[in-house]
Amino acid sequence: MISSMEGKNLLIFGGDGYLGWTLGLAFANRTDFNVILVDNLVKREWEKEAKAKVLVPFALPEERIAAYQEIFKKHNLSFEKADLLEYETIVNLIKNYEPY
Repeated sequence: MISSMEGKNLLIFGGDGYLGWTLGLAFANRTDFNVILVDNLVKREWEKEAKAKVLVPFALPEERIAAYQEIFKKHNLSFEKADLLEYETIVNLIKNYEPY
């Protein structure tokens, strides 16, 4: 978890998806913002349940973030698993990170 005391925080909801990951990566690489990707990972569960074969399998968020850190030598990208349908979850994310 990135502390809100370290600088400006940016929350990106849907951070495990194609657009959310790309947006998060672009912001993290091009700014000094702390970028927190937020997702409930439900699409991955649905794919397993349906035994779907995905065209492009994506590594888990933690693995992708580790690769980002290794390649770009930056540590301003993190992941929070959270269900955005839960009101208290949203309130806690906003309180914890005080997004920009």
